[in-house]
Amino acid sequence: MTSGSFFATLMPAALMPVAMICVALLAAAPASAQDAARGMEVQCAAGRRFTLHVDDTRATIIWTEGRLTLERGTLSLGRYYRGPTAALIIDGDYVSFVPKGDRNWRDCHFIPRTGAIENQ
Repeated sequence: MTSGSFFATLMPAALMPVAMICVALLAAAPASAQDAARGMEVQCAAGRRFTLHVDDTRATIIWTEGRLTLERGTLSLGRYYRGPTAALIIDGDYVSFVPKGDRNWRDCHFIPRTGAIENQ
C-alpha cells in the first residue's frame, strides 16, 4: 500500500490540504520544544538573573545558589509554582520569584537568550 492510497482511505480528498498543513505544523513543533528545554533567561533588578525551565507540572530555577524545582500550584493569576523554599508566578513577560529568606528578587522579566555563558 502506498502512502497516497493509505491517506486516501483515511480521509476524503477535500481534507488533504488541511492534513498537509497539520503535518507541517507538527514538524515545526520540535524546534519550539527544544527552545523550552534549553530554558529561558530571567533578568531582575540589581543585575540578578536566573535560568528558568517550565512545563505543565513543574518549574526548575537555576541560579548561583543552585537548582530549585517547584511544583505547579493553583492560582488565578498567571502560572503559579510553589515548594517549601520558594514560590514563582509567571504572568506574560513578568516573573515573580520569592525564595525563602530572600525577598530581593525584584522587577524580574524574561530576556532573549544570547547563548553566551554568564556568571550569575
